[in-house]
Amino acid sequence: MAGTPRKVSVVGDPVLHKISAPVTTFDDSLSTLIDDMFATMQVASGVGLAAPQVGVDLAVFVYDCPDASGVQHVGHLVNPGARLDVRP
Repeated sequence: MAGTPRKVSVVGDPVLHKISAPVTTFDDSLSTLIDDMFATMQVASGVGLAAPQVGVDLAVFVYDCPDASGVQHVGHLVNPGARLDVRP
């Protein structure tokens, strides 16, 4: 397993109660964070993990989970966003 597991933040941690900062620098420290997040997720037997859950105030998310057909999907998102489509 690449990366080093990090401590998982718990309910009440201030980093979990604010909007994450966007990633502006794409460098080795971001790669290390992503590797560490995957390692943390594996140790916790999780399927997804956001950077604030390991105490980092950045908009980063990693996932490793199967879909309804059993196909495994593994990846990461940096600066993810959501859009609301309102239709009449």
